[in-house]
Amino acid sequence: MYQESWNQIMQSVGGTLRNIYEMHAKSKEENDPYEDYDAANFAIILICDGIDKLPVEFEQKMYQYGFYDPDMCNHAVAEMKNHQHVKKTYKKEAPNLKTFGNPQMPSKEYSYATSNVTHVFASEFDTKRLQAIMEEEEIVGFKSNGDPINKKIVNLHQNCKDKDYYKWIIEPVQHLGEENIPPVKFFFGAKHENSGKIESHLIFFKGFCCNSDPSYCQVIDAGTIPNAKSITSLVKALDREPQCAGIAGEIEVFTPTNHELGCGIHKVTDNDKIEDLDFANKKKEGGLTEEENRKFEKRDNKKKYNKLVSHLSKGKYTKHENVWYEDKSRNFFEKFEAFFIILAQFLEYKISHYVDKSFESTLGFISVLPGAFSMFRWEAVQGEPLKQFFYGMEKEYHSAKEANKYLAEDRIM
Repeated sequence: MYQESWNQIMQSVGGTLRNIYEMHAKSKEENDPYEDYDAANFAIILICDGIDKLPVEFEQKMYQYGFYDPDMCNHAVAEMKNHQHVKKTYKKEAPNLKTFGNPQMPSKEYSYATSNVTHVFASEFDTKRLQAIMEEEEIVGFKSNGDPINKKIVNLHQNCKDKDYYKWIIEPVQHLGEENIPPVKFFFGAKHENSGKIESHLIFFKGFCCNSDPSYCQVIDAGTIPNAKSITSLVKALDREPQCAGIAGEIEVFTPTNHELGCGIHKVTDNDKIEDLDFANKKKEGGLTEEENRKFEKRDNKKKYNKLVSHLSKGKYTKHENVWYEDKSRNFFEKFEAFFIILAQFLEYKISHYVDKSFESTLGFISVLPGAFSMFRWEAVQGEPLKQFFYGMEKEYHSAKEANKYLAEDRIM
């Protein structure tokens, strides 16, 4: 993740948990149970690119539910200045392999390592914590049109009929009873500095995977929402084909709502604008003090506030529960332009999946396993494939051809 919101992260986590519970239900079947599918054998790992870029709401929610402690990060990697903790800046240098006193073993720079610090917080998703998160006022499994009064909800999941997102997630294991639904391990890796996506892959593969030795590794971009049976299908495919080293799922973009096209009700978040709206609203209702009236009469302010008062009268801005909302509109051509771009992306994904990848897979090879949604057999990617993959970190040694090749590391593996 980089700067994704709390809701986007929880949409990704919720869809992933749904698939883990699907496989866990399979492990509990009386006829031919598959013990490897037990939820205890799975772990969700979230790696963020730099603690300085974490959204404030995300930090607060992660702290609230016990997944993350920002103070621990700052205190662990800090120096004292004037009795206050100050975040350190690290000078990036390739670590050296020590000779350990052996003169026949020359010291050399280790290419596939980083001097960046990653703070790892281990926890788990149990049903109590999961239910509390998924039943918040902002339903994370659905998108609202932004109108706080007349809420219209857009379903994010193809198979989720109920607006109770928590029930949809645990649906495959509900018959076992909530007390028998096992927790799923969750690790949050907070990189101290943002050093790019490929370094996050380094921490995932060479850090977590090398130490845990998994059967399969699923890579998902933050914000990608796994639908029901999506990850489950990839796992089953790798189980069926022992010679298959990597597999990609179909990626699809959502049809945009009017709200996403810039229309509809949008929350006003700019503090200066909120202050101006509060002032204009007092003017409209005749509640200004003498001092505020003098401020209003200033030439520069008068035009601006008269315009806001006019907008308030026409209903362009409304206040609900002390929060300002703006009713935005776009003309037909502006909406068509935005919609056309998303449709082009939708078509590109469909052609890539059903034409390009289908043909390539008949030859036993896929040119790109997208980092947004792919799975690897850990046994197959260890060694040379990972070495080639992380060669992309050595940009100063790249030729022009290699620099072009490593622009997108997804096609290297």
